[in-house]
Amino acid sequence: MTNSVKVIPEDEQFTVRVVEDGEVSEKHFSFEKFARSWADGQKVRLDQASGTDDARRARG
Repeated sequence: MTNSVKVIPEDEQFTVRVVEDGEVSEKHFSFEKFARSWADGQKVRLDQASGTDDARRARG
């Protein structure tokens, strides 16, 4: 299964859904800016854990 991070707007909150090794976790935020920031950090973390950071992708 592919790891993923998604920001989902729900009513007046924003949910960040992280799928990592088939496990789903969610974190809720009142502000989209905070949700997107946290989601960006999770994307970096998942990329580093899988060894597919931007520098490695650029080297191809």
